[in-house]
Amino acid sequence: MNSKPYGIRMAAGLCAAALVLGGCGNGTIDNSATLVNVNKGEDTISLGYGNFVAHFTQAEYDSYYVDMYGAGNYWASPTDESAENSETVEDSVKSDVMEDIQTGYLSRVHAPDYKVELSDEQTKDIEKAVGKFFEDNSDEAVAAMGATEEYVTQYLTDQTYVVLVSDAVKEEGAGTIKDEDVVQTSYSYVHLYRDESTDNPEETRTDEELEAAAKAISEASDFEAAAKEQNAELSDDVFTKAMSAKDAAEEFRMPVEVIKAVKKLKKEGDVSGVIKVEDDGFYVVRLDELEDEEETEVEREDKIDIYYEDMLNGWISDTDWSVDEKQWDKVRFNVLLAEPSSDEESTDDTDSETTESTDGDNRHGYRGSRHRNRDNGRRQHRGSGNVR
Repeated sequence: MNSKPYGIRMAAGLCAAALVLGGCGNGTIDNSATLVNVNKGEDTISLGYGNFVAHFTQAEYDSYYVDMYGAGNYWASPTDESAENSETVEDSVKSDVMEDIQTGYLSRVHAPDYKVELSDEQTKDIEKAVGKFFEDNSDEAVAAMGATEEYVTQYLTDQTYVVLVSDAVKEEGAGTIKDEDVVQTSYSYVHLYRDESTDNPEETRTDEELEAAAKAISEASDFEAAAKEQNAELSDDVFTKAMSAKDAAEEFRMPVEVIKAVKKLKKEGDVSGVIKVEDDGFYVVRLDELEDEEETEVEREDKIDIYYEDMLNGWISDTDWSVDEKQWDKVRFNVLLAEPSSDEESTDDTDSETTESTDGDNRHGYRGSRHRNRDNGRRQHRGSGNVR
Protein backbone atom coordinates (compact mmCIF):
# COMPACT_ATOMS: atom_id res chain seq x y z
CA MET A 1 0.00 0.00 0.00
CA ASN A 2 1.28 3.44 -0.88
CA SER A 3 1.12 5.26 2.43
CA LYS A 4 1.98 8.75 1.19
CA PRO A 5 -0.66 11.04 2.68
CA TYR A 6 -2.15 14.05 0.95
CA GLY A 7 -3.50 16.82 3.17
CA ILE A 8 -6.79 17.80 1.60
CA ARG A 9 -9.32 19.91 3.45
CA MET A 10 -12.86 20.53 2.34
CA ALA A 11 -14.98 23.33 3.77
CA ALA A 12 -18.53 22.81 2.65
CA GLY A 13 -20.33 25.20 4.95
CA LEU A 14 -23.95 24.06 4.89
CA CYS A 15 -23.32 20.60 3.52
CA ALA A 16 -20.18 18.99 4.89
CA ALA A 17 -17.51 19.18 7.54
CA ALA A 18 -13.99 20.49 7.13
CA LEU A 19 -11.86 17.36 7.02
CA VAL A 20 -8.28 16.28 6.62
CA LEU A 21 -8.58 14.59 3.24
CA GLY A 22 -6.43 13.12 0.57
CA GLY A 23 -6.82 11.60 -2.85
CA CYS A 24 -5.60 8.75 -4.91
CA GLY A 25 -4.66 9.38 -8.50
CA ASN A 26 -4.63 6.35 -10.77
CA GLY A 27 -3.43 6.22 -14.34
CA THR A 28 -6.25 3.85 -15.24
CA ILE A 29 -8.92 6.43 -14.39
CA ASP A 30 -10.49 8.08 -17.43
CA ASN A 31 -12.55 10.90 -15.96
CA SER A 32 -14.72 11.15 -19.06
CA ALA A 33 -15.65 7.45 -19.06
CA THR A 34 -19.25 6.62 -18.22
CA LEU A 35 -19.63 5.06 -14.78
CA VAL A 36 -23.43 5.05 -14.49
CA ASN A 37 -25.96 4.92 -17.32
CA VAL A 38 -29.33 6.25 -16.19
CA ASN A 39 -32.54 5.13 -17.89
CA LYS A 40 -30.79 3.63 -20.90
CA GLY A 41 -28.90 6.73 -21.95
CA GLU A 42 -31.25 9.41 -20.70
CA ASP A 43 -28.44 10.60 -18.45
CA THR A 44 -24.96 9.52 -17.35
CA ILE A 45 -22.57 9.94 -14.43
CA SER A 46 -18.86 10.08 -15.15
CA LEU A 47 -16.13 7.90 -13.68
CA GLY A 48 -14.28 11.06 -12.70
CA TYR A 49 -17.14 12.15 -10.47
CA GLY A 50 -17.51 8.70 -8.93
CA ASN A 51 -13.77 8.56 -8.28
CA PHE A 52 -13.88 11.92 -6.52
CA VAL A 53 -16.85 11.02 -4.29
CA ALA A 54 -15.30 7.65 -3.45
CA HIS A 55 -12.08 9.19 -2.24
CA PHE A 56 -13.87 11.94 -0.38
CA THR A 57 -15.68 9.18 1.52
CA GLN A 58 -12.50 7.15 1.97
CA ALA A 59 -10.87 10.15 3.59
CA GLU A 60 -13.63 10.35 6.18
CA TYR A 61 -12.86 6.78 7.19
CA ASP A 62 -9.09 7.20 7.01
CA SER A 63 -9.17 10.28 9.21
CA TYR A 64 -10.68 8.07 11.93
CA TYR A 65 -9.26 4.60 11.37
CA VAL A 66 -5.68 5.59 10.63
CA ASP A 67 -5.27 6.32 14.34
CA MET A 68 -6.41 2.78 15.09
CA TYR A 69 -4.68 0.84 12.32
CA GLY A 70 -1.85 3.11 11.22
CA ALA A 71 -0.73 2.71 7.62
CA GLY A 72 -1.93 -0.87 7.37
CA ASN A 73 -4.24 -1.68 4.48
CA TYR A 74 -7.40 -2.30 6.46
CA TRP A 75 -9.37 -1.67 3.26
CA ALA A 76 -8.45 -5.17 2.08
CA SER A 77 -9.77 -6.77 5.28
CA PRO A 78 -12.97 -8.84 5.09
CA THR A 79 -16.08 -7.30 6.58
CA ASP A 80 -16.96 -10.70 8.04
CA GLU A 81 -13.96 -12.81 9.01
CA SER A 82 -16.18 -15.83 9.65
CA ALA A 83 -17.50 -15.91 6.08
CA GLU A 84 -15.51 -17.64 3.34
CA ASN A 85 -16.29 -15.15 0.58
CA SER A 86 -16.80 -11.98 2.60
CA GLU A 87 -16.55 -8.70 0.72
CA THR A 88 -13.70 -6.41 1.68
CA VAL A 89 -14.09 -3.19 3.64
CA GLU A 90 -13.24 -1.33 0.42
CA ASP A 91 -16.01 -3.07 -1.53
CA SER A 92 -18.52 -2.44 1.25
CA VAL A 93 -17.74 1.28 1.45
CA LYS A 94 -17.79 1.62 -2.34
CA SER A 95 -21.29 0.12 -2.31
CA ASP A 96 -22.30 2.79 0.18
CA VAL A 97 -20.69 5.44 -2.01
CA MET A 98 -22.69 4.33 -5.04
CA GLU A 99 -25.89 4.45 -2.98
CA ASP A 100 -24.98 7.98 -1.85
CA ILE A 101 -24.37 9.06 -5.44
CA GLN A 102 -27.72 7.58 -6.46
CA THR A 103 -29.54 9.25 -3.56
CA GLY A 104 -27.99 12.61 -4.44
CA TYR A 105 -28.92 12.23 -8.10
CA LEU A 106 -32.50 11.16 -7.41
CA SER A 107 -32.98 13.92 -4.83
CA ARG A 108 -31.96 16.50 -7.42
CA VAL A 109 -34.18 14.95 -10.11
CA HIS A 110 -37.24 14.80 -7.84
CA ALA A 111 -36.73 18.22 -6.25
CA PRO A 112 -39.30 19.84 -8.57
CA ASP A 113 -41.93 17.35 -7.33
CA TYR A 114 -41.72 19.12 -3.97
CA LYS A 115 -41.12 22.62 -5.35
CA VAL A 116 -37.59 22.46 -3.93
CA GLU A 117 -34.93 24.65 -5.48
CA LEU A 118 -31.70 26.14 -4.21
CA SER A 119 -31.94 29.64 -2.82
CA ASP A 120 -29.50 32.33 -3.89
CA GLU A 121 -27.89 32.10 -0.46
CA GLN A 122 -27.42 28.33 -0.73
CA THR A 123 -25.94 28.67 -4.21
CA LYS A 124 -23.51 31.29 -2.92
CA ASP A 125 -22.60 29.04 0.03
CA ILE A 126 -21.74 26.24 -2.38
CA GLU A 127 -19.67 28.56 -4.57
CA LYS A 128 -17.75 29.79 -1.52
CA ALA A 129 -17.17 26.22 -0.31
CA VAL A 130 -15.84 25.17 -3.71
CA GLY A 131 -13.50 28.16 -3.80
CA LYS A 132 -12.24 27.47 -0.29
CA PHE A 133 -11.60 23.83 -1.17
CA PHE A 134 -9.17 24.83 -3.91
CA GLU A 135 -7.64 27.58 -1.78
CA ASP A 136 -6.92 25.22 1.10
CA ASN A 137 -5.38 22.39 -0.92
CA SER A 138 -2.18 22.09 -2.89
CA ASP A 139 -2.15 21.47 -6.63
CA GLU A 140 -0.64 18.04 -5.90
CA ALA A 141 -3.45 17.11 -3.55
CA VAL A 142 -6.16 18.33 -5.91
CA ALA A 143 -4.64 16.39 -8.79
CA ALA A 144 -4.32 13.24 -6.67
CA MET A 145 -7.97 13.47 -5.68
CA GLY A 146 -9.08 14.02 -9.26
CA ALA A 147 -11.04 17.00 -7.97
CA THR A 148 -12.38 19.57 -10.39
CA GLU A 149 -14.60 22.58 -9.81
CA GLU A 150 -17.37 20.70 -11.62
CA TYR A 151 -17.12 17.61 -9.41
CA VAL A 152 -16.93 19.50 -6.11
CA THR A 153 -19.84 21.72 -7.12
CA GLN A 154 -21.92 18.75 -8.22
CA TYR A 155 -21.21 16.90 -4.99
CA LEU A 156 -22.15 19.81 -2.73
CA THR A 157 -25.20 20.60 -4.84
CA ASP A 158 -26.50 17.02 -4.72
CA GLN A 159 -25.87 16.76 -0.99
CA THR A 160 -27.80 19.98 -0.45
CA TYR A 161 -30.70 18.54 -2.44
CA VAL A 162 -30.58 15.40 -0.25
CA VAL A 163 -31.16 17.58 2.81
CA LEU A 164 -33.87 19.76 1.27
CA VAL A 165 -35.79 16.98 -0.48
CA SER A 166 -35.65 14.58 2.46
CA ASP A 167 -37.01 17.36 4.69
CA ALA A 168 -39.84 17.99 2.22
CA VAL A 169 -40.72 14.30 1.92
CA LYS A 170 -40.63 13.84 5.70
CA GLU A 171 -42.89 16.86 6.16
CA GLU A 172 -45.33 15.26 3.75
CA GLY A 173 -45.01 11.96 5.61
CA ALA A 174 -45.67 13.59 8.97
CA GLY A 175 -49.07 14.68 7.70
CA THR A 176 -50.08 11.08 7.01
CA ILE A 177 -49.47 9.81 10.56
CA LYS A 178 -52.36 9.47 12.98
CA ASP A 179 -51.75 9.93 16.70
CA GLU A 180 -53.25 6.55 17.55
CA ASP A 181 -50.63 4.90 15.37
CA VAL A 182 -47.71 6.26 17.37
CA VAL A 183 -48.76 6.74 21.01
CA GLN A 184 -46.53 4.45 23.08
CA THR A 185 -47.12 2.75 26.41
CA SER A 186 -43.91 2.18 28.36
CA TYR A 187 -43.32 -0.47 31.00
CA SER A 188 -40.57 -2.12 33.00
CA TYR A 189 -40.20 -5.84 33.54
CA VAL A 190 -38.12 -8.64 34.95
CA HIS A 191 -37.75 -11.95 33.17
CA LEU A 192 -36.73 -15.00 35.14
CA TYR A 193 -35.95 -18.21 33.32
CA ARG A 194 -33.62 -21.17 33.48
CA ASP A 195 -30.48 -20.70 31.45
CA GLU A 196 -29.70 -24.19 30.19
CA SER A 197 -26.58 -22.96 28.41
CA THR A 198 -24.72 -22.09 31.60
CA ASP A 199 -21.44 -23.83 32.30
CA ASN A 200 -22.56 -24.33 35.88
CA PRO A 201 -25.97 -26.02 35.68
CA GLU A 202 -25.96 -26.55 39.44
CA GLU A 203 -26.29 -22.78 39.86
CA THR A 204 -29.49 -22.71 37.81
CA ARG A 205 -32.63 -22.15 39.84
CA THR A 206 -35.52 -24.52 39.55
CA ASP A 207 -38.83 -23.34 38.12
CA GLU A 208 -40.26 -23.34 41.63
CA GLU A 209 -37.47 -21.09 42.86
CA LEU A 210 -37.84 -18.73 39.92
CA GLU A 211 -41.59 -18.48 40.42
CA ALA A 212 -41.07 -17.74 44.11
CA ALA A 213 -38.60 -14.96 43.23
CA ALA A 214 -41.08 -13.51 40.72
CA LYS A 215 -43.84 -13.58 43.32
CA ALA A 216 -41.65 -11.75 45.83
CA ILE A 217 -40.99 -9.03 43.26
CA SER A 218 -44.66 -8.71 42.31
CA GLU A 219 -45.76 -8.32 45.94
CA ALA A 220 -43.02 -5.90 47.03
CA SER A 221 -43.71 -2.22 47.65
CA ASP A 222 -40.52 -1.24 45.82
CA PHE A 223 -40.37 -2.94 42.42
CA GLU A 224 -36.79 -1.98 41.58
CA ALA A 225 -35.39 -2.81 45.00
CA ALA A 226 -37.16 -6.18 45.00
CA ALA A 227 -35.78 -7.01 41.56
CA LYS A 228 -32.27 -6.22 42.78
CA GLU A 229 -32.79 -8.26 45.92
CA GLN A 230 -33.84 -11.26 43.82
CA ASN A 231 -30.81 -10.81 41.55
CA ALA A 232 -33.09 -10.01 38.61
CA GLU A 233 -32.14 -7.40 36.04
CA LEU A 234 -34.73 -4.71 35.38
CA SER A 235 -35.48 -3.97 31.71
CA ASP A 236 -37.90 -1.63 29.96
CA ASP A 237 -39.77 -1.60 26.68
CA VAL A 238 -42.76 -0.05 24.92
CA PHE A 239 -45.61 -0.93 22.58
CA THR A 240 -48.17 1.00 20.59
CA LYS A 241 -51.08 1.69 22.93
CA ALA A 242 -53.86 1.29 20.35
CA MET A 243 -52.67 -2.12 19.18
CA SER A 244 -54.29 -5.34 20.28
CA ALA A 245 -52.16 -7.47 22.60
CA LYS A 246 -51.68 -10.01 19.83
CA ASP A 247 -50.53 -7.46 17.26
CA ALA A 248 -48.30 -5.62 19.73
CA ALA A 249 -46.70 -8.87 20.86
CA GLU A 250 -45.92 -9.82 17.27
CA GLU A 251 -44.60 -6.41 16.23
CA PHE A 252 -42.60 -5.70 19.36
CA ARG A 253 -41.46 -9.29 19.87
CA MET A 254 -42.70 -9.90 23.39
CA PRO A 255 -44.87 -12.75 24.68
CA VAL A 256 -48.54 -11.91 24.27
CA GLU A 257 -49.09 -12.75 27.95
CA VAL A 258 -46.75 -9.90 28.89
CA ILE A 259 -48.55 -7.32 26.74
CA LYS A 260 -51.93 -8.47 28.07
CA ALA A 261 -50.67 -8.04 31.62
CA VAL A 262 -49.47 -4.48 30.94
CA LYS A 263 -52.79 -3.56 29.34
CA LYS A 264 -54.64 -4.69 32.47
CA LEU A 265 -52.72 -2.26 34.70
CA LYS A 266 -54.71 0.93 35.32
CA LYS A 267 -52.33 3.38 36.98
CA GLU A 268 -48.72 4.30 36.33
CA GLY A 269 -46.60 2.44 38.86
CA ASP A 270 -48.97 -0.53 39.11
CA VAL A 271 -47.24 -3.93 39.17
CA SER A 272 -48.62 -7.19 37.81
CA GLY A 273 -48.74 -10.57 39.41
CA VAL A 274 -46.50 -13.40 38.23
CA ILE A 275 -46.84 -14.02 34.49
CA LYS A 276 -45.99 -17.57 33.46
CA VAL A 277 -45.03 -18.01 29.83
CA GLU A 278 -44.75 -21.56 28.54
CA ASP A 279 -41.12 -22.46 27.80
CA ASP A 280 -40.06 -18.88 28.54
CA GLY A 281 -40.07 -18.62 32.32
CA PHE A 282 -41.73 -15.97 34.47
CA TYR A 283 -42.30 -12.25 34.03
CA VAL A 284 -43.38 -9.42 36.30
CA VAL A 285 -44.26 -6.04 34.74
CA ARG A 286 -44.80 -2.48 35.94
CA LEU A 287 -46.72 0.18 34.02
CA ASP A 288 -44.45 3.22 33.70
CA GLU A 289 -46.37 5.58 31.41
CA LEU A 290 -49.67 4.88 29.70
CA GLU A 291 -48.82 7.52 27.10
CA ASP A 292 -45.08 8.07 27.03
CA GLU A 293 -44.44 11.38 25.25
CA GLU A 294 -40.74 10.78 24.65
CA GLU A 295 -41.21 7.31 23.20
CA THR A 296 -44.20 8.49 21.18
CA GLU A 297 -42.06 11.14 19.53
CA VAL A 298 -39.38 8.55 18.73
CA GLU A 299 -42.02 6.30 17.16
CA ARG A 300 -43.41 9.21 15.15
CA GLU A 301 -39.92 10.03 13.85
CA ASP A 302 -39.35 6.38 13.00
CA LYS A 303 -42.51 6.29 10.90
CA ILE A 304 -41.56 9.52 9.17
CA ASP A 305 -38.14 8.04 8.37
CA ILE A 306 -39.81 4.92 6.99
CA TYR A 307 -42.07 7.08 4.82
CA TYR A 308 -38.99 8.77 3.35
CA GLU A 309 -37.15 5.47 2.87
CA ASP A 310 -40.17 4.00 1.08
CA MET A 311 -40.37 7.03 -1.18
CA LEU A 312 -36.65 6.84 -1.98
CA ASN A 313 -36.88 3.11 -2.66
CA GLY A 314 -39.76 3.81 -5.02
CA TRP A 315 -37.63 6.27 -6.97
CA ILE A 316 -34.85 3.69 -7.12
CA SER A 317 -37.23 1.01 -8.42
CA ASP A 318 -38.51 3.35 -11.11
CA THR A 319 -35.00 4.21 -12.31
CA ASP A 320 -32.81 2.09 -14.57
CA TRP A 321 -29.45 2.61 -12.84
CA SER A 322 -26.72 0.66 -14.63
CA VAL A 323 -23.19 0.75 -13.18
CA ASP A 324 -20.20 -0.16 -15.36
CA GLU A 325 -18.50 -2.48 -12.86
CA LYS A 326 -15.27 -2.66 -14.90
CA GLN A 327 -14.88 1.10 -14.60
CA TRP A 328 -15.92 1.13 -10.94
CA ASP A 329 -13.33 -1.57 -10.15
CA LYS A 330 -10.62 0.87 -11.22
CA VAL A 331 -11.39 3.07 -8.22
CA ARG A 332 -9.16 1.77 -5.47
CA PHE A 333 -8.40 2.89 -1.94
CA ASN A 334 -4.67 2.17 -2.20
CA VAL A 335 -3.27 5.50 -0.99
CA LEU A 336 -3.46 6.63 2.63
CA LEU A 337 -5.54 9.79 2.84
CA ALA A 338 -4.80 10.91 6.38
CA GLU A 339 -1.95 10.81 8.87
CA PRO A 340 -2.33 9.96 12.56
CA SER A 341 -3.23 13.33 14.04
CA SER A 342 -2.10 14.99 17.24
CA ASP A 343 -4.61 16.65 19.54
CA GLU A 344 -3.56 20.01 18.13
CA GLU A 345 -4.12 18.89 14.53
CA SER A 346 -7.49 17.37 15.37
CA THR A 347 -8.62 20.60 17.00
CA ASP A 348 -7.48 22.74 14.08
CA ASP A 349 -9.18 20.59 11.48
CA THR A 350 -12.46 19.68 13.12
CA ASP A 351 -13.24 22.99 14.78
CA SER A 352 -12.59 25.23 11.77
CA GLU A 353 -16.02 24.58 10.24
CA THR A 354 -19.45 23.62 11.46
CA THR A 355 -20.33 19.99 10.82
CA GLU A 356 -23.82 19.18 9.61
CA SER A 357 -24.88 15.72 8.51
CA THR A 358 -26.26 15.48 4.99
CA ASP A 359 -29.17 13.27 5.96
CA GLY A 360 -30.15 14.89 9.24
CA ASP A 361 -29.01 11.94 11.34
CA ASN A 362 -25.72 10.62 12.62
CA ARG A 363 -24.47 8.46 9.76
CA HIS A 364 -22.47 6.17 12.03
CA GLY A 365 -24.66 6.32 15.11
CA TYR A 366 -28.13 5.37 16.24
CA ARG A 367 -31.00 7.65 17.01
CA GLY A 368 -33.26 6.20 19.61
CA SER A 369 -34.34 6.15 23.22
CA ARG A 370 -33.90 3.77 26.12
CA HIS A 371 -32.47 0.49 24.79
CA ARG A 372 -34.86 -0.11 21.90
CA ASN A 373 -33.12 -2.91 20.03
CA ARG A 374 -34.73 -3.13 16.62
CA ASP A 375 -34.61 -5.49 13.68
CA ASN A 376 -35.97 -3.86 10.51
CA GLY A 377 -37.57 -1.20 12.66
CA ARG A 378 -38.87 -3.54 15.34
CA ARG A 379 -37.38 -4.17 18.73
CA GLN A 380 -36.18 -7.50 20.07
CA HIS A 381 -36.47 -8.65 23.68
CA ARG A 382 -34.39 -10.97 25.80
CA GLY A 383 -30.76 -10.50 26.63
CA SER A 384 -31.65 -8.76 29.89
CA GLY A 385 -33.86 -9.33 32.85
CA ASN A 386 -32.88 -12.97 33.26
CA VAL A 387 -31.57 -14.76 36.29
CA ARG A 388 -30.44 -18.32 36.89
